[in-house]
Amino acid sequence: MTSRILFIVWTFLNLSCRQVRSENFYLPVNFEGNVAIIYTTNGLEQTSQQDWNIPNDGILKTAFKFIPGRLMTNYLQQNNHNSYDTLSSDFIVKDTTKIQIVFHRLLTFVKPNSKKEIYVTTFYVGKKKVEDIEKDRFLFERKIEKMLFPKSE
Repeated sequence: MTSRILFIVWTFLNLSCRQVRSENFYLPVNFEGNVAIIYTTNGLEQTSQQDWNIPNDGILKTAFKFIPGRLMTNYLQQNNHNSYDTLSSDFIVKDTTKIQIVFHRLLTFVKPNSKKEIYVTTFYVGKKKVEDIEKDRFLFERKIEKMLFPKSE
């Protein structure tokens, strides 16, 4: 019993002592739609604070590899006054009058007949209800998959 308690305490301390990294997603003015951050398999190490400047098409290919761990994530959208507004994130769009972040998740793509894994962070930015964006999200993910693994390979 004592060894079990010590193990639980050790695990808790080990997890709580790990550094929390932060990532900031900078979105273009008036952007609404799906976003993908494609990590390089053997890329550079990320820093303790990673800033992602999302292009107008929503797809960012990075020179960094994906690093699992504890993250504090901020979503910032450029406004018409050349500054940034902070967007909220949730599992569902609760207020269709405000732009929000939903479906933030990590996808793993595996090349057929290979063990090569490519990690992609995706999320949706907008005001639409979940049921209105499900099909778009699916098509966006297929677009990413075709970009990663063209048929000519």
